[in-house]
Amino acid sequence: MADRGVTDQDRERGARVRALRAARGVTQDAIAEKMAVKRERISKMESGLDKLETLAAVVKLAGALEVGLEPFVRYLQGDLSLDALLSPAHQPSPVAPPGPNAALVELVAHLRARAEDLAVIAQVEALGARHSTLAPAELLAMARARVRELDETLGTKKRR
Repeated sequence: MADRGVTDQDRERGARVRALRAARGVTQDAIAEKMAVKRERISKMESGLDKLETLAAVVKLAGALEVGLEPFVRYLQGDLSLDALLSPAHQPSPVAPPGPNAALVELVAHLRARAEDLAVIAQVEALGARHSTLAPAELLAMARARVRELDETLGTKKRR
């Protein structure tokens, strides 16, 4: 975490995290446990002292608060209201169809999404080291573009 003063934007982002946690009806302890961090870290996130400067932290927090990554980033930036974030349109939809193979289908979908998330996280952290002044949404967009380029490159090599 960079050693800069807490800005109004940092405080607003922290207040948004606190409001979402409260709306979900969970404690700082519960979120900390899901993220495998100390409760103090959650408190710092909510006060703006922890500026959520890595995508890995944002991804973990979104997962702990049970919201999608992209809507969560938009919410943190003030581009999406809490009500909109919690609306059915932004809630994770069930992946598995009913039936005996539902658990397997759900597991495969989860593993694919996790692999894609890890690829994006790695790309964003690599980009973040080179472009530390960009906002998380800009880093996310750059990382997704890079992941698509890598996928296309790998897809081309596989066909040869």
